[in-house]
Amino acid sequence: MEVERSLRAFINRFLRWPSVTDIDRDKMAIRNWSTSRSPQPVPVSTPELEANTSTIRQIIFRMRDHGASNWGKPDYVHHIQIAWNILDAPPDSISQFTHLEVETASPITLSFEEHERGKRVYYAARWVNNTAKEGPYSEIQSAVIP
Repeated sequence: MEVERSLRAFINRFLRWPSVTDIDRDKMAIRNWSTSRSPQPVPVSTPELEANTSTIRQIIFRMRDHGASNWGKPDYVHHIQIAWNILDAPPDSISQFTHLEVETASPITLSFEEHERGKRVYYAARWVNNTAKEGPYSEIQSAVIP
């Protein structure tokens, strides 16, 4: 792992050296840097979370775009925000959530204390693009802490 990190750092420095031209990068089959900004659309879809409660005191989420067949983030999305809270009754709105998790990859793990077991966690999620523009929240869902 340490060797890989060192090698990546060396290659990154080498490829940024002024003598390495775009033609050289093409010959090495390395993608050239873009000179124009890519569009970063604001997410319009909502995330779909699958809650796995098979581990004691943990809820593990997988994420995907609503209606997608594959798990993972959609294009132009940098991370997911999951707002959540342990409540006795379903919340009226997302503003009642006091916790916010920001994650860039699955799985997403929420860990709890022993005294919280059996309580219900309510949560909702939304996508955030590469320029920090937020999409709409998903429907509020719930899971019981195992």
